[in-house]
Amino acid sequence: PVRWRALLGWTGVLLLVLVVTGVLASALGQPSAPESVITVYRTAGFLPLLIFAMVVAAPFQEELFFRGFMFTGYARSWMGPGGAILVSAALWALIHLQYDWFTRGVIFLAGLVLGVARWRTGSVYTPIFLHMVMNAVATVEIAMISAANPPVPTEGVFIVLR
Repeated sequence: PVRWRALLGWTGVLLLVLVVTGVLASALGQPSAPESVITVYRTAGFLPLLIFAMVVAAPFQEELFFRGFMFTGYARSWMGPGGAILVSAALWALIHLQYDWFTRGVIFLAGLVLGVARWRTGSVYTPIFLHMVMNAVATVEIAMISAANPPVPTEGVFIVLR
């Protein structure tokens, strides 16, 4: 178990990283959200299931593997906790093939935060919670982008123009 105070502190650290990388993305002309994720959101057949998968299922599964199983094994090896944090963050970022390199860099930085939080609190619950928060923030951002910029309808366009 983790104290709520620790979770709130680590949530603050993670949100700070997300704000800084968001400002950096904007300064570099990067999109605020990958187009592939916006497309998945817009074309979801049953939006509550997609949100559950993004905010609960994926973080739970990924964190049990990367900051649970993998981190524990590497931390007990010659790599120690520092190597475990670095390797698990790098591999976690690399599996996200659907994103460009900038977004993978953001995922890597977030992975470093999740790894340090895992090490400092001694609990896999911390990165699971943080990953859920991160994906919830991203989901709200994607919903806002999707609502502000609805897709151009392609069906029926030619009928209207005739």
